[in-house]
Amino acid sequence: MHSALLIDEILELVLDGCSDWDKKEYQHAAIQLSQTCTSMKDPALDRVWRNLSDPRSLTKLLGDGGKNSRSASTFVVPPQHAFHSYAARVKHLSFRDRPPAVVSETPLLPNLTSVVLNRAGCETPVAWVLSEHLRSIEVVIGTLNVSCRAQTRGANVADLLRQWAKSFPHASLDKLHIQGWMCPTLVRAITFFPTLRSLSLLSGKSVSSELLRAISVFPYLQELKVHASGIDIDDFKHFTPIPDDTTFPQLRILSIVGSHPVVRAILELLQPDTLEDLAIEIDQPTHDTLHWKPTLEFLAMKAHRSLRQLDISDVALDDYPDDNAKIGSTFTIETLRPLSALGALRSFSVEGELPPTLTNKDIEDMTVWWPRMQHLFLGIPFLDQTSRNPWQAVPDDTHTLLT
Repeated sequence: MHSALLIDEILELVLDGCSDWDKKEYQHAAIQLSQTCTSMKDPALDRVWRNLSDPRSLTKLLGDGGKNSRSASTFVVPPQHAFHSYAARVKHLSFRDRPPAVVSETPLLPNLTSVVLNRAGCETPVAWVLSEHLRSIEVVIGTLNVSCRAQTRGANVADLLRQWAKSFPHASLDKLHIQGWMCPTLVRAITFFPTLRSLSLLSGKSVSSELLRAISVFPYLQELKVHASGIDIDDFKHFTPIPDDTTFPQLRILSIVGSHPVVRAILELLQPDTLEDLAIEIDQPTHDTLHWKPTLEFLAMKAHRSLRQLDISDVALDDYPDDNAKIGSTFTIETLRPLSALGALRSFSVEGELPPTLTNKDIEDMTVWWPRMQHLFLGIPFLDQTSRNPWQAVPDDTHTLLT
């Protein structure tokens, strides 16, 4: 008994050391180990089946004999079927295509902790994700104007979320990331998960004011990434509660894409000195410092002790820029001066169509503002050289500093 346990412990260390191998090589080695002797079988098989990039390995276990005569794409799995022995080892699973429907008296993947539903995989039957241990769901739906299936995919994901919540009322989903267009039923389904700690909604204009209002009072939310381009500021103020200690009580990481008014309205909902990491991207750049200064002043007041990382972007992605258009440098030392209150800042990047207008003296002042600074980026995004030469308008001091 002692020897077997010792072998298992040694094997775990060996498998850990080989985990950076190519996935196919790693799984092949683990399979060979599982066939060496009984004491090595379970640890090695656990490693092989723990993380699957698709469900084909599982569906192969079903064979043709498991098909139900009612449907060529439906399998009935008896309680003693070998499928259950291997499926119980699966903890992470990705779906890129719709898998067959499977009928079972017991949960298909009882120990599943995370799942990825990618495009056609969004139409996965709900039985595949009904696990009490599920904590993370990542969804890639696709855009509405490209994929005519986006409505169907979104509706199925919404149904999947509702059925999971109904089946496990005492379980908690920690992470939900959605990329692509969200149908109204999916938008409503998100509000059923107030226990979320990480939420990402990279969904263009399908994020509504009502949804963002509901998210603002999720008590455990620590990370939020949201595209708020479709939110009207008047609607948002109508639906949003008066800021108090119930709005974003634990939010530490925030990434927003939206207009200046919406960004400021979201910042107003934050609790003082809780935010540590902030990324702001303005979806309608104005190249006018008057719009940025109030936002940065409010941010400095809201997170002057806590903010560690700040990334701001004000870039117009024009396919056909007007060479005669007047392009002004968005950020000056006066625009950035409110950030001098952020004494804990360690990383700062600013991205505009032109670099900030800064002198050597300005840079020296900034080093005093942020004594703990570890990363400072004052660059420009890539621009097509045939359409515009951005360096022609860069002030001499800034050009010298950045080259």
